Amino acid sequence: MNSKIQKTLDKRQLKLVFDGNRRIISNFIEDKTSNQVLKFLTIHRSYRVLFNAIVKSNWLDLSLIREAFSQLSKESGCSIVYEASCNCGRLSDNPIILKKPQKTTFEKSITCKTCGEINLDFSKYNPVYDVSQSSILKVLSIGKKMGFLENFVSANCFNCQETRPFLYNTEKIKCKKCGELRNITVGFFPSSLNLQVLVKDQQGYWLEWYVYELLRKKFPTEYGLIYKEDSSPTNIDILCLKNDELWAIECKDTSDVADFIKNARTLKKLADKVCLLVTKNIDEKSMDTVKQLLKDKFVYVSPENVEKIPEVIAEVD
Repeated sequence: MNSKIQKTLDKRQLKLVFDGNRRIISNFIEDKTSNQVLKFLTIHRSYRVLFNAIVKSNWLDLSLIREAFSQLSKESGCSIVYEASCNCGRLSDNPIILKKPQKTTFEKSITCKTCGEINLDFSKYNPVYDVSQSSILKVLSIGKKMGFLENFVSANCFNCQETRPFLYNTEKIKCKKCGELRNITVGFFPSSLNLQVLVKDQQGYWLEWYVYELLRKKFPTEYGLIYKEDSSPTNIDILCLKNDELWAIECKDTSDVADFIKNARTLKKLADKVCLLVTKNIDEKSMDTVKQLLKDKFVYVSPENVEKIPEVIAEVD
């Protein structure tokens, strides 16, 4: 336990224990690929959104990844692809985010026969939510270069539906079983077993780890905690200390916050601020319920502001 947090808990006579699943995050923190994954996710928030879409699609089907990314990127107001065009729409620029963008990244001039010279800057670009498979693969290839992803090539026969790994140095494009042409696809998967466990079964452990990493350089922070009251356990994803103020942070990679609502009263007694951080928007009825339960202790971090969680904590009075 972080010593500063432990001291605050002792002062308040609060006893917290570690969650049994804490080791999943702990093992990944110690993994040699964890720093590379963090660098990847913080290139641009759309990288975190794409990573989330892949987790929700079990790393396998690019069409499912595209669909999930489209929905999640709309909620986070970002994309790996942006678009700006001239006034008549004849010419456009569609950059893919392949590195941490700077202000000058989006500065460009295009010349249209109708509109003349158009000077583009970031204010003229909008995210493209329906991105191509090739755009997704370009971004994932960065993860391979960084060392936490491996690629695989598979061949699927449209006729007999046989799917098998494609050894492109020796394999032929025709199906060995029925002789018809096969569709060759490229995919990526985690190179680390600990990363595979972190994202297994679409659990939200990766988000808890990510928020912990975003916070721990600025505040005393702990993760994977449990408070027991009358033998009834209350999970605390992240516990953060701002001066003498305890923050309990719930990380939700889903729009379902029923269990958070169930634990809200207990969290309100434990912490000075109770923060709900989400990657998907929650419905208005649930939001109203949370606000009524937590009153002025409630802090909400929406999908587009996940990466701003350290600033949110620093700025809240």
